[in-house]
Amino acid sequence: MFWVWAGVAWSMHQGGWGYLQSTLAPLLGDKTPFRLLAVVITAVVVVSVSALVVERLTMPVLRALEGYWSRLAQRLRARRVKHWQ
Repeated sequence: MFWVWAGVAWSMHQGGWGYLQSTLAPLLGDKTPFRLLAVVITAVVVVSVSALVVERLTMPVLRALEGYWSRLAQRLRARRVKHWQ
């Protein structure tokens, strides 16, 4: 769903539905089965890879936002606390 709304926002920013059609026309103009299959496979791979990246980064980013810092950041925090004492 993210990619659908990202595509809608991008196309509206670039000039709307007409721009989207003119951009995709060369890609989808030749309606051979191999070309359509390649487009579908590419779309599935892009969505799958982005889902994997989001899944892998969710926990580290959430932990960082909650304040559970890595050891490197703990050293930085200790220096800052020492500086302010």
